[in-house]
Amino acid sequence: MTRTTSVYILSVLSAALLLMTHLANAQQVQRMVGDRIMMARSFCPAGSWPAEGQKYNFNVNAALFAKFYDESLGVRDAFFLPDLRGGPLTQCIIFTKDFESQRYLGEVYESESTCPSGSVAANGKTYNIGEALSLFGLIGTSYGGDGVKDFKIPNLNGIGPFYCLSINGLYPMKESADKPRG
Repeated sequence: MTRTTSVYILSVLSAALLLMTHLANAQQVQRMVGDRIMMARSFCPAGSWPAEGQKYNFNVNAALFAKFYDESLGVRDAFFLPDLRGGPLTQCIIFTKDFESQRYLGEVYESESTCPSGSVAANGKTYNIGEALSLFGLIGTSYGGDGVKDFKIPNLNGIGPFYCLSINGLYPMKESADKPRG
């Protein structure tokens, strides 16, 4: 076996071990169609849509229609997702009952006063890229850092409840481009 092959095998095993660690440390959560999740990334994971006030026809998703239909808007066969743009996070609405029941890497959620294992306080802390490579790969320098040796996580202190950022969990996959658009 050549040195190059050995290095390749080691890197594949290392990546697999990192992925298994993330999965083993992922927190189980109960989610329902229409629930909101917040991501420290510019896209929503597969199974959710960005909450940008978009209009969908009834036949796109009956469960979301039941949750978000507002007859006062005068539209009989459609509903609008809430428009939650404008903050430092991407707000997403779950549209499928098969949405993963584990936290996603980069998911932000409210907590009482401490973050459970696998999460850190969303306090703007600076991290070394080498110590949190998967998280850096997901959020980059969206919240600061030099992108060479370090990056920052979102700072949500002082804007309401106590927030945690999941640093272990499923890597969020982007929703396909063919999602319905109302």
